[in-house]
Order: sequence, then structure tokens, then C-alpha cells
Amino acid sequence: MAKTPVYMPKFGMTMVEAEIMEWYVSQGDEVSEGDPLLSIETEKTTTDIEAPADGFVTKLLFDEGEEVPVGTILVYIADTEEEALEDEEEDETDVAVCEAPKQEELPKEEGEEIPKMRRIIGDNMKSSLQNTAQLTHFRTVKVDKLAELKENLEGISYNDILMKAYALALKAYEKARVQYVGSRAIKKENIDIGLAVALDNGLIVPAMRRVDQLSLAEIAGERKRLVQAARENNLGPEDTGDAVATLSNLGAQKIDFFTPILNPPETVILGVGRIVETVGVENGNIVPVKTMGLSLTFDHQVLDGKDAADFLNIFAELLENPSSEMK
Repeated sequence: MAKTPVYMPKFGMTMVEAEIMEWYVSQGDEVSEGDPLLSIETEKTTTDIEAPADGFVTKLLFDEGEEVPVGTILVYIADTEEEALEDEEEDETDVAVCEAPKQEELPKEEGEEIPKMRRIIGDNMKSSLQNTAQLTHFRTVKVDKLAELKENLEGISYNDILMKAYALALKAYEKARVQYVGSRAIKKENIDIGLAVALDNGLIVPAMRRVDQLSLAEIAGERKRLVQAARENNLGPEDTGDAVATLSNLGAQKIDFFTPILNPPETVILGVGRIVETVGVENGNIVPVKTMGLSLTFDHQVLDGKDAADFLNIFAELLENPSSEMK
């Protein structure tokens, strides 16, 4: 007889724990490999954990609502029903119960409890700022040719074009793909890019895979799928985490520049502002031009200021002079 452990999985390099949302099984239930056992909520999505083997469910080791660290055993799958129903040995150690002195209760302040997603976002942002050396470069680029390109492409958004340009810049500039994980510097080969999606109760960042290898039409299709899944709380584990960089676009909110915060262990995050119709000078003449504000936050532990400027220059050139690669 044997028992197969079911562990709390790790989705993405920054995940440290998850909350148990619902158990679908009870002790003694018979399950087959692949059957859903429980649902968990991570900082990015809600997903099911499946049975790793055929057998019978043992005692559930955690209750719904508990936060459980990655790698912790949640339950076992036993070979036999008899083994599954065996009670766990109880600790016979006496526990001394100390009653703390009662204190005068203070009146409770009014207000609603902060939603869990909002708390997680706050904790992640604080951790990011505390554990990285963040600096932001700002730049304005002319996007007349980019706007012309978009007008001639049906069903393609600015985000799709920006994701493609971002991917090509990341492919061309390897330093921006280096991530510090613990004491190691790891260069990411796959150009997987996170796209910040605003929700009613927070923010989520699904990841688009191998963007450099996709056409604009393929990027548009995947963007629509990911955004819809994010808003319907239907992202899978494969749709989040392990990105090389993130794109955050606040142009629709009429923002010109802002300071995006890194999503560790990523080294860069690109903020995009609105397109503004203004005037410029060409050959001594005043002409109408379209401009866009860019904000590149980078980890100074990995990239120096010049490195980040060089990377931003590559991206800006792709926007100002779109090539055939952009399609």
C-alpha cells in the first residue's frame, strides 16, 4: 500500500502561497487521475488542482479559506479505501492554554475590508520596490507612421503593434532579458510578455507567449482571448507568470507619462501614454505631428542607465519607422 501526496503547486517565479477556495472531495472519496480535487486562488488567477493518481482521498489537511505555502502537502491519494479512512495520529503533547488579560475594547472604525486582490497587489508592489533598484526613463516619440500603419490594418489595436515592437526590441537587446533570481543571473530566451489588464477590483497581468514569433493578427487574437479570460476570471496557470517583461498602456485614460512598477523578477516594464496631436518642425516648417509618451522602468541592479536608454531607443525607432517585421 502507498499514498501519493498532492502538493500546493507553484505558478510563476513570484508565487509563494495560495488560498484554498473549495474542496470538491471528502475523505474516503474514490478519484481517478486527472479528477479535480480542489480550487485555489493565487495572486493572478483561480485554478483547480487535479488528482495525480487513481485511488482514495485521505484526510484533508487544510480547510477552505486557509493560505498554504507552495510545496506543502494538501492531501494524499491512498491505494485503498481502508488506508484513506485511517485517522491521523494525534499529537498527545499537552498544550498549556494561557488566557491573556482582557483589555478594554476600542470602538471599531467604520469601513469595508480591503479586498484580497487589492491586498495582494499592494504587498507585491511594496515587495518590488523594496527588493529592486528601480529607475524610470521617459521619452516622447513621433508616431505618425505608426498611426498610418494601424489605419491600414483591420482588427489590429495599438496594443497589438506595441507588443510586436516590444518583442522585437527585447529580442534585439539581450541585456533587457536578464533576470536576477536569488544569486543567479538568468537570461530568458522565450519572448513572453505580460499585458497589464485593469479589472473592477484590481489588476492582473496575463502573459502572451513567444510574441516575437507571432504575426499582428495572431497577437490580436491572443490579446482578445487573454483579456476576456482575465475579465471572466478564467485564466489558466499557463496564461500567467514567467514573462520576460510587461507592457502597461494608460493611453485610454489620457495619461502622458507615469512610473510603472516592476513585476519581479522582470528587469523592465514599459508604460505607454496617449497619442497627442501637436506640432513640430521639419526642414524649418511647422507641421502637425502625432506623439506618444513612453515610460521605461528598469532594475538598476541589472541595467545601467545607458543600457536602458539604448533599449528604449531600439523600441522608439521601431515605432517611429515601422518595418516589414512589424507585420
